[in-house]
Amino acid sequence: MNKVAIALSLLAVFLLSGSGLIAANAQGSTQQQTLSFSAFGGVASAGNQNYVIQQYGQALMASMAGYNFNTTQPVQFSYSLSASINGLSASGAALFDLTASLVGGGTVSIMGIALINSQIPALCLPSGSTSGVCAPGDTSSIPAFFVSTNTMLFIMTNVNGHTSMQTESLPMLFESAYMNPFGAPIVLGSADGFATMLVVTPYSKGTVTWHGAVTESQVLGTYGTTSISGGLVQVITEHENLITGTTTDHGTVTMTNMVYDNGNPVPVLDASGSFSGTSVIPTQGGVDCSSSIGFPAGSGVCTMYGFNSTGSFSLSGSQSTISGSYSTVWGIPAFSFTATATGTVTTTNSN
Repeated sequence: MNKVAIALSLLAVFLLSGSGLIAANAQGSTQQQTLSFSAFGGVASAGNQNYVIQQYGQALMASMAGYNFNTTQPVQFSYSLSASINGLSASGAALFDLTASLVGGGTVSIMGIALINSQIPALCLPSGSTSGVCAPGDTSSIPAFFVSTNTMLFIMTNVNGHTSMQTESLPMLFESAYMNPFGAPIVLGSADGFATMLVVTPYSKGTVTWHGAVTESQVLGTYGTTSISGGLVQVITEHENLITGTTTDHGTVTMTNMVYDNGNPVPVLDASGSFSGTSVIPTQGGVDCSSSIGFPAGSGVCTMYGFNSTGSFSLSGSQSTISGSYSTVWGIPAFSFTATATGTVTTTNSN
């Protein structure tokens, strides 16, 4: 989920530590044991997402077929988009207002009203497809573009004191700010390859809220001095600020099928609970992906980043508790990860 930030903050590795025997009581005794392991995994489902993008100021560039914009003058541009991705479906709305000077004098103002009813995915899951088309078995996606198949444009020109008004309707694409964080340029325009209309704009607000994203990983490590392995599943809610590149994260985590290296189960390590933390998109090391959305390489309208996450967790199992802190490092793009964590496993034995 470039950064897909599809940025996501995920508890993926536990390095749990502790030792010693705690005093017995009338009900039994508790003991702390060292558990350490590493996990390697990725996103199994992007869940559902809510996007908000806003810009109030100026566009970096703009064009409209039939209108000769004066490129030496600033283009005033206001833009607001709110959209949701539910599995593979998209819905929402976008409004924009553009005012540009014309070569030879006069101005043109273009107001657009769009209903979002589709998307072009950057990533489909669980297939991992980045082709822009999801496979039959895919159940979730992260969008590269929101699509409006019928955007209404109200175009008013004022030349030499004469004002005229006309309307047009055309399909449009709206790039997700997730594809270019930190308020960097995104594109919107006509779905004919931007031939009829194109706007390149920074944005002053960009957020993504992730609901029910799922990660899965394999873990390898030791419990005491004995090797163990198993699985780790997380279900995540995350609020991501694409201007600052920071997130707040929380959700559930489950350790499953934990076994010793001889195949015998480790029941006290099968546990579930919660985690919370924060994540950050690194400001360095971004990889240009402009060509993947139809623009020349180096255009600066698409950049992939990794993701770094830290936080704490608390799990409960059969006669056991596991708690501590974690650190997760995501690749570029941020769909796979490795992580480490420290904590304590406490078991209770009945007398």
